[in-house]
Amino acid sequence: MHIRQTITLLLATALSGCSSQGLYYTGQAWRRSLCDEMRGDDRVRCLSEASKSYGEYHRENSGTSSQK
Repeated sequence: MHIRQTITLLLATALSGCSSQGLYYTGQAWRRSLCDEMRGDDRVRCLSEASKSYGEYHRENSGTSSQK
């Protein structure tokens, strides 16, 4: 991992505390750094998923735990 990406992830983690939303955005930043290593359609799909807001993620997954 590049130093700039590592620093960005560390700063995002430190600034976000340990909230669910903060952890989500930290994970998304990490995913975007992985997407940057991809090419073509794979990269486009990866970046689309990694750019999803916490609100979108939460809405899509809010019913999954109650369905178990």
